[in-house]
Amino acid sequence: NYYLINILYQIMNFKSFPTLTFARFNLIEINESHIEDIFGLYSDHKVVQYIDIHPLKTLEEAKREIDIYKDRFLSKTGIRWGIVFTREIKIFGTIGFNKIYEGHKGRIGYDLEQKYWG
Repeated sequence: NYYLINILYQIMNFKSFPTLTFARFNLIEINESHIEDIFGLYSDHKVVQYIDIHPLKTLEEAKREIDIYKDRFLSKTGIRWGIVFTREIKIFGTIGFNKIYEGHKGRIGYDLEQKYWG
């Protein structure tokens, strides 16, 4: 899809992490202040059932996951946002390009807390 490829190209040329703002929610940079949110999300067996991580067991594992997101952005090999409702700071999901390939192609993924499945 040309539209997604164009977005991917623009995102990966940012010097700093882009925040995307919408009417009901925002896509924000995930940082160490979100360790408990990431732990809560990825310690749920059903949330991680179809993605390539095992359910988290410790906050240290959540920190490592956040470090992976940071490293991917800095190396321009991927980008992962936290999904938050407007005017809130608690992450209830993530979305992003898990892997950036040559030719401006990428693998998209997302996950949400179960209460937002629908």
